[in-house]
Amino acid sequence: MKIKTNPTIDAFFSRCRYHLTHETKNDFLGMQVSSQNELEICQKMKEAGFAEFMGPQKDWPSLFIKTKDYLKSPYQSHIKFDQIKGKEFRFTKETMPSHELFSVSSIMNPIKRHSFGKDKKSG
Repeated sequence: MKIKTNPTIDAFFSRCRYHLTHETKNDFLGMQVSSQNELEICQKMKEAGFAEFMGPQKDWPSLFIKTKDYLKSPYQSHIKFDQIKGKEFRFTKETMPSHELFSVSSIMNPIKRHSFGKDKKSG
């Protein structure tokens, strides 16, 4: 199969290459978020190249996520880390402090993230 590239696909692969060699996302882990500093942090995330913040500000996701919503997300509800067996993998459950940034792939709709130029609503 041969894939014909276009600017959207090229931009996606460029972001992938960048994130493979740069760990700028980790600089945000553990930051305390409040309603007063959320916009400032989002702007810094945009400057750092977070795909979620590349579009218009009105489309940016909130940095706040309810615990119930997070646990019901497809990633959390379908992948059972506690069922992975192997000496190279360890799984523990931890309670995190509120208002602390953590890494979550589901902060943004995957269809929107990887639409490759398709209409974002139809996927």
